[in-house]
Amino acid sequence: METYEVTVIDQLSKVEEPLTVEVETAGEGGGVSIRASLLGREVTGVADAPYPAFQAFRDEILKMGFGLQCCGARANAVQPDELLGSDRVALVRPGKKELMGEPVSMWEPAKMDVFPATIHQQGFSKRWREMEPV
Repeated sequence: METYEVTVIDQLSKVEEPLTVEVETAGEGGGVSIRASLLGREVTGVADAPYPAFQAFRDEILKMGFGLQCCGARANAVQPDELLGSDRVALVRPGKKELMGEPVSMWEPAKMDVFPATIHQQGFSKRWREMEPV
């Protein structure tokens, strides 16, 4: 099991607080479980790979009125084919096919004020994947 310290922000009051997140991988092909306790409630995200589990976890945090302040939660975070199955994402610029830099951990801290749900992030990723290289 891996543990990460991230910051969550209450989207109404803008109060930030630390959150300890536990990530557990169930062996070869067994899936990934992400969990944390927020406001006395256990929040979980489960999927077959790290990033989809992160997205499920993030959506549960959003339903509670909080946003995660980390790179994986950014609207412009995508997971190109070469990163599938890892906990790394690429950050891209809208309208540009190239990456903004080296891939980063989805848990790397990032100050944000907009917190997209997975469906919005997937729409951005789909448009980015369909772009022709420059």
